[in-house]
Parts: sequence; C-alpha cells; structure tokens
Amino acid sequence: MPDTIAVTLDFPQDIVVTWQSTFSNSHYGLGEHILGSDGTIEHTLGESDMVKAESGEHIRYFPEKVNRAQGTALHGKTPDQNHMGNWIDCIRTRKAPNASAELGYRSAIAVHMANLAYKHKQRVTLDAARSMPVEF
Repeated sequence: MPDTIAVTLDFPQDIVVTWQSTFSNSHYGLGEHILGSDGTIEHTLGESDMVKAESGEHIRYFPEKVNRAQGTALHGKTPDQNHMGNWIDCIRTRKAPNASAELGYRSAIAVHMANLAYKHKQRVTLDAARSMPVEF
C-alpha cells in the first residue's frame, strides 16, 4: 500500500468527492478534515502518547456558507464513544445496533472500490466492483 493516495469519487447529480490520505507520523497532527461547500468538519486527535494511549479527541464543525454570516464552531464528542458503547450494548442485549449492516455497506463501498481501482490499476464502477471476485 502506498503512503499517499488520492481518490476521486464521481456520484450522480454532479457530486464529486476528492479524498486524499497520507500515512505519516503525528508531526502534523492526526485526524480527518472534511472540506465542503457548506462548511468544514474536523475530527482531530490531540497529542497522543503511544505508551499511555491517551488522546484529546474532539469533533468541530465550522459553517462556511457564502450567503450567511460566519457561525460559531460547533463542538461534539468523539463518535467512537457512542458507537462502541452501542455495539457493546447490542452484544449484551441482542438488540439491533443503531446502524444497520446495509448502512455499513453503503458507508464502506466507496473505499473498497478505491482499493480495487488501485490494485487493478483501472477506473472501477459500481457494476464492475460487484462483478469482481472477493479477495482476502
């Protein structure tokens, strides 16, 4: 796997997503930055101590729409706390999780297609991805 990758996802209704990832150390900070036409979402990790496994993880949303005044950054908790807690509760209670397997599939298919495109060195469509054999 390369240490840097850039992927363009072309969706219907003229929606284009460009995703870039660089695998590196924590010198420039760890986390994700989602830049959109209506705002930016940052999911950043604070200074991590690899030995103690401590982090100051947080999420912020910055509204940036052109036709409205700059809003205040909205702060949220890490999604891992609720997601992991729900998963553990579902194991204990046998209740259905908040997110279905179908939603998980829809959330992951674009990344799987990007991996297939890299591996096969060609553009991959959803139909082509469905016909490719599962490889482990």
